[in-house]
Amino acid sequence: MKVVRICFRQQAHEMKRDLIAFIMSLCVIVVGIYAVMQSNLKEVNINDNGELNTFTTYQQTVDALLKEQGIRVGNFDDMNVSFDEEIYDGMDIEINRAQSVVINDGGIKTLVMTTESTVDDVLKQRSIELSSTDEISVDKSSLVEGDMEIEITRVEKAYESVFEEINLDTEYVYTEDIPQGEQEVWNEGSPKVVERVIEKVYKNGEQIEQTEVKTNVVDEGQTKTIAIGTGPITSFVANMTAYDIHCAGCGTRVACKPYTDISSTIYYNDSTYGSVRIVAAGKDYPCGTIVDIDGIGKAIVLDRGGAVTGNDLDLLVNTNPWDFGRKYKQTKVLRLGW
Repeated sequence: MKVVRICFRQQAHEMKRDLIAFIMSLCVIVVGIYAVMQSNLKEVNINDNGELNTFTTYQQTVDALLKEQGIRVGNFDDMNVSFDEEIYDGMDIEINRAQSVVINDGGIKTLVMTTESTVDDVLKQRSIELSSTDEISVDKSSLVEGDMEIEITRVEKAYESVFEEINLDTEYVYTEDIPQGEQEVWNEGSPKVVERVIEKVYKNGEQIEQTEVKTNVVDEGQTKTIAIGTGPITSFVANMTAYDIHCAGCGTRVACKPYTDISSTIYYNDSTYGSVRIVAAGKDYPCGTIVDIDGIGKAIVLDRGGAVTGNDLDLLVNTNPWDFGRKYKQTKVLRLGW
């Protein structure tokens, strides 16, 4: 029995020794595993659109870390690293979140998701160019904000020329080269031509105003020149009729100064030619013109008549005008006007 007890004690001692060895080996393994794990633990900084957080992780890739932390990166968001990039201790990950911006370009609205920081950057990203006349609702240097609306008004200017003809005043020239009472057109003349430049302003294709911005004289034109004869006495065949103070539209005074009263006379006393008959004539023969009518004698133009034109002469009578009838008389002009 004594021998059995000694063997049992020896066996128990050996088992205790083996257990201690096993525990020590296990501790070494645990310490090794911990050391390995500690070597794989990394500290990562994530700046999510300005919000900075630091995470410790055993994950090996950026994608695994984001999924571990429940951080979703959208299709329009920007990240400074790729999803499959390996994580290292002290790594900095920056996420720039896209914002929604509405661009109203000339009436056409487009929803844009962008990570650009300024309005100008957004326009460049979309290849949107503005002319010097176009208008924009916000300053191009403005920072982009969520749900921002950028309104662009397309402004165009068009120019149109309108040509206007302006008739010039007629110039009258008196000359002895033409017989008295006759006229000649020396220059038919031409109108002055003026170009008026009209500026039309369109916003998004709709005209909103027009303004005359410039005037150019295209052609100065030429004055029409009419020569009036003051030359030697001339003669013509007068188409003679007669009238009295009782005719329709007639009265007791003549149409020309000195507005002689003809209620009791058919004569006028001229300072040069003495007592002469009174006739009505057209405007070709100015008031005061003295004519010598074959068979009638000298007469002075003191009256007018609505139907008296050209070489018509209407003789003032104190008898029935119808008895005079119509006569064609050779007539000389002795004086043209007063």
